[in-house]
Amino acid sequence: MMKKLHALLLTLSALITTACAPEQAGQRPVITTTIAPLAYLTEQVAGNDYDIVILTPEGSSPETYQLTPRQLADLSQSRALLTVGSLGFEHTQLNKITQAAPDVHRIETARGLHQLHGDTHCGEIHGDPHLWLSPANLKCMAANICQALTDLDSTKATVYTERLQAYDAKVDSLDAHLHNLLDSIPCRAFAIYHPALAYLARDYGLTQIAIQHEGKDASPARMADVIGLCRDKGVRVVFIQKGHARSSAEAVARETGCRIVEINPLARDIHDELTRIAQSLNP
Repeated sequence: MMKKLHALLLTLSALITTACAPEQAGQRPVITTTIAPLAYLTEQVAGNDYDIVILTPEGSSPETYQLTPRQLADLSQSRALLTVGSLGFEHTQLNKITQAAPDVHRIETARGLHQLHGDTHCGEIHGDPHLWLSPANLKCMAANICQALTDLDSTKATVYTERLQAYDAKVDSLDAHLHNLLDSIPCRAFAIYHPALAYLARDYGLTQIAIQHEGKDASPARMADVIGLCRDKGVRVVFIQKGHARSSAEAVARETGCRIVEINPLARDIHDELTRIAQSLNP
């Protein structure tokens, strides 16, 4: 009887030890990213070397999201935290992250990129944090990720560099396709409720007309300005993000004859989303 009890205790001890181990045999290490597009970018360079966790759930705002206690606890198991560096919650939650996971490497993937300031028609909007909505920016961010992964595991430097080169070729193809869709469109302007496409507009010679002002719905005077400008420029599309108020965008569409197109700047496969946005501007 004592032998059976001793064997049972040894088995339970082994199970507890295994369950508490930070990384079990054969289990991939973890990298955490703040948003889904960043997870997609990381996958392009990391391949299957890591399990990639996304902090912001689908449908939540990366400007105001509050990390849960479970997420903060899980962060300590990550090899690195990859951020954009421009998002609201990345700044407001930084102290919590530092306290919960002081030894986790934090990598700002948009390092070296210039954050655009100003609406292309009113010049009143604060910096646009959506740096990943540009093929040129994606290449820079992927290069920063490659360097970060190499710092974590220098034995795979050649592999990561080769994957980065393959991804750069994909981005070049995307850029060529977007130019093909956008270079010859007759209307070079679009309206948008929340100004998220400043980098796309910059890269392809477009004008973004934002309805929202400093994170707030437009005043009657601003609405009149936006509607007048849309008419003058022959705008045919009003973009709106899922979950945002639609009334102002619907008013602009109603007064100008534009159609409303819903977009998702936080889509995981940002290549597909950029292509879909460009296609909606191509009549």
